[in-house]
Amino acid sequence: TFYNMAQNNFKSGVIALPVGKNSTFVVEAELNKDDILTIGNEEGSFIPSQQLLNNKVKVTFGEMPTEAGNYNVLKKEETLQTISFNYDRTESDLSEDNSALLADYERIDSVETVFDQLQSERTDQQIWKWFVWLTLLFLILELLIQKFVK
Repeated sequence: TFYNMAQNNFKSGVIALPVGKNSTFVVEAELNKDDILTIGNEEGSFIPSQQLLNNKVKVTFGEMPTEAGNYNVLKKEETLQTISFNYDRTESDLSEDNSALLADYERIDSVETVFDQLQSERTDQQIWKWFVWLTLLFLILELLIQKFVK
């Protein structure tokens, strides 16, 4: 069943390619040397790089198109095929587990513990002791400088 699904993948009629990525696509069309394929929709069109094969054309999309939407593969005015360009769906990729992000967090069992910890951090007077000692030291230095330096 899965093998048949893979074989019939491109036979659905709608081809979806990512926007802005360098992807290739093969169109069944017989072109002369001077004929070109254009890709376009109602807003505009562009000409991708093309490589002629026997009865197919290998189309390579560089950075074009820049917007998602449905585009037609045109040979002069004739529509050969329809292609859809979609934005990447990387937001639903769950393969990357970022457990290192939660390594810095600390688990606390009760709300009372949180309030006690916040209160002790807020009223911790260790830094004030340093400021008081430094203030007294600078005051004494200032008095000594005033007394001995004229």
